[in-house]
Amino acid sequence: VHTNVPEDYNLPDSAEEELSDWTDIAKFCPITKEWMQDEMLYEQFGRVRFMCVLPGGWIMPHSDTDKLAGLGATNVAINNPEGCALVMEEYGTMPFTPGSVFKINTGHVHSVWNRSGEPRIHMIFDGSPSIEFKRKVNENYAKMFNV
Repeated sequence: VHTNVPEDYNLPDSAEEELSDWTDIAKFCPITKEWMQDEMLYEQFGRVRFMCVLPGGWIMPHSDTDKLAGLGATNVAINNPEGCALVMEEYGTMPFTPGSVFKINTGHVHSVWNRSGEPRIHMIFDGSPSIEFKRKVNENYAKMFNV
């Protein structure tokens, strides 16, 4: 099981797509795995991880990449307690609600602060989204920004 990006392991960027497969933890999450395969419309998954920010916790402002073109990881709010916010430079607070899905460019500086009394849990994954997934993302962002 790994959680970092290929460069942290001295691997080429292509390693994530070429070497990714379901890890042993997938057998403990069969419903999640089935949902991802059936509903997320991805041709292939790269890293899939659950991220928890405990009550009172935060993730300092940072960017995950220096690529500002396009969209990056898909972020699914398993929950998003009242008082917890993911804020992106140039975009403000992302309107996460429990069950919402956003494909965001983490090249923009972003941070999380959980000012609630419960853990904030999101699932984040990378990979190769299908044309249908990309179309749905474009349609939903157009609605969100009234374009």
